[in-house]
Amino acid sequence: MNHPIPVLIVIDHLHTGGAQEFLTHLCQKLPKQFVRPTVCALRGGGIYAEHIDRLGIPLITLAPSGHPAWRVFAALRLHALLRSERYHVIHTFLEGSFGVGTPFGWATGLPTIHTIVATRQQWPVWYRYLLQMYQPFVNTYCTFSPSDLTACGITPKKIKAVDVRVDMSAFLDLHRDNTLAIKGLPLLEHHLVVLSVGRLHPDKGHEYAIKAWPEVVQKVPQARLVIVGDGDDEPRLRRMANETGGQDTILFTGFRKDLEVLYSRAAIFLRTSINEGINLSTTYALAAALPAIGFLTQTSKEIIVQGENGFLVPLRDHHALAEAIIRLAQDKALRDQMGEAGRLAIRLHYGLQPIIDFYINLYQTTAIKPLTLTSIVEDATR
Repeated sequence: MNHPIPVLIVIDHLHTGGAQEFLTHLCQKLPKQFVRPTVCALRGGGIYAEHIDRLGIPLITLAPSGHPAWRVFAALRLHALLRSERYHVIHTFLEGSFGVGTPFGWATGLPTIHTIVATRQQWPVWYRYLLQMYQPFVNTYCTFSPSDLTACGITPKKIKAVDVRVDMSAFLDLHRDNTLAIKGLPLLEHHLVVLSVGRLHPDKGHEYAIKAWPEVVQKVPQARLVIVGDGDDEPRLRRMANETGGQDTILFTGFRKDLEVLYSRAAIFLRTSINEGINLSTTYALAAALPAIGFLTQTSKEIIVQGENGFLVPLRDHHALAEAIIRLAQDKALRDQMGEAGRLAIRLHYGLQPIIDFYINLYQTTAIKPLTLTSIVEDATR
């Protein structure tokens, strides 16, 4: 193709999340001579809307956030948008955009790509059924875990394996500095920071770190648990922290933009998610040379290597979590050794450029292969 491919990227919203982070990095790195992206959010608002705007990428909001009929507004406006603009590919992220964008894309003759950034354990039940039901209208499903899709009945020929990665350069260059002052946090030079980053939701398992904390501070009184993120679970988690007597040693920061500073100040990273093997926060931590402690989950891909760049402990076992934190807190040499092992693995195996090349090629091949009613019937009868 002689001209850049116009791609409409549709996502539920642009508030905090791994899909939003990945989408932003993807849009930033896609070469303009090959791809011309437009981002379309079903609902308005969000920190990543600001990022997209600063990149100079067209951003369309279909419905005001919080409006009681936002789903109807979004569906009607998306249908009108697809009929009036000349996009060559529609690329959906997250459940809502898949549910709305896929049938409208096919109805207007657009080939459709869907990228999945969560594990099957995190999918709502209705989304699992929709993935299979809409299969005839989807050109390609992109996922880091193809087995999750084949288990839902998706034909392997429609699945492409690709990791979810972002630009790690800022974190690969970070250095530990326990003298850093962080605005709003009462941290002293002798405090050992254990960092946990993620939205405040039960799936992220912050409660297990809070339950483990009394055991940790008994052995390591200088330890401070710093929980970064916001969400509906915050009141419950704060109550738990107060009930365990950790109100002075457990610090809630809310949403923060200065992640590099927080990762530089930390000594240990926690991934307490109960259904994730790889998430971007943990990848950032390893790039920043932080040893990571996580739960041993049933996910198909895991980034923490037991005894090499961190520790994996039994799921929901806060006693084992406390033991792992104490072991690393009391052994700086082990922290440094594991941190460097994690950083080296990220440097060697988690570059963003292969992912950019993958999507450029996918857009180019998909743009010339729209699904038709004939092709759908042919697929169904094979």
